Amino acid sequence: MKPHRFEKGSDLQITYRQPREGPANFLVYRPHVSQIALTRKQVLKAARWPAKTPTGDALRQWLDEIEAAQSLTVCNDGEATHHQNAQENRDTT
Repeated sequence: MKPHRFEKGSDLQITYRQPREGPANFLVYRPHVSQIALTRKQVLKAARWPAKTPTGDALRQWLDEIEAAQSLTVCNDGEATHHQNAQENRDTT
């Protein structure tokens, strides 16, 4: 999965990264601060952007989209693994 970005000018920039090895993570940039977060809760804490504002709502919606895409990827990987295991079982019998 390629990196996805959420930006609010130079005040807030968040990049979702899924490296080949290791856990997926978010790189959060605020003026004079950068942090790596692994969970939604950590992202919201690092971003320090309140809910019920246009940017806060957009950030939470973006996080929902990332989580949906991440769960879809996990489901597809699971189906591919299941299909591959079934094929290997057929080959051995």
